[in-house]
Amino acid sequence: MRTFTSNRTASHKSAGVLDRELVLQAQNYLLNRQKHGPNDPKLVRAWSIFFPICDSALHRFAVAFRVIRSDEDDCVQAAWKDITKSIRGFRSDAQVITFYAWLRQIVYCKASDLRRERARHPTLALDESIASLLVGKETDITASAAQQDKDELISRSLRTMRRLVSETNYEVFRLRWIEGVSIERIASDMTLPNAQIRYRAARMKKKFLKIYCSFYCCGMSISD
Repeated sequence: MRTFTSNRTASHKSAGVLDRELVLQAQNYLLNRQKHGPNDPKLVRAWSIFFPICDSALHRFAVAFRVIRSDEDDCVQAAWKDITKSIRGFRSDAQVITFYAWLRQIVYCKASDLRRERARHPTLALDESIASLLVGKETDITASAAQQDKDELISRSLRTMRRLVSETNYEVFRLRWIEGVSIERIASDMTLPNAQIRYRAARMKKKFLKIYCSFYCCGMSISD
């Protein structure tokens, strides 16, 4: 079985593969910790092997589900919380591929939760390089009201931009600046040269900021 590795960072490269015995020992290790039992050197060693392999797989799945870079660690941490709670109930006689499928499903759920959260708060979904340009404009209103107004402005700006640009250009903008996907990944998925994706992403970023500023600076009504 091949190992699960992440192209995003070398620190997430797996050093080995899981087998049923290792998964069983990890289950026993967590059960022992839950019961506050004495440390078993064999189980401690098994966990030290199990953790980096499993962690590598979780990061790999997070990347596959296009969790943005700034959310990847939060996604994996949330997945680990579920894993440590429920792994002891995983069937020890199941195939290892089933265990990987179980891990993948957990990460999928956590990635979906993050996307729903960002959908409720559009500012959070913007790449930091864009979001940072929109910070600090509030003066006489409360922080919560300012955030709500900003979210509404951004939502309208995105809807307006989608009507004004081509489907391809909007998709490049969405993937690069909202989802945080790399230039290389977008180019590969869209079968376009890296340079063209880079150019489109930069141009669409400028266009979005222009639209946003036109709404903000002119004090236009936010409702469609």
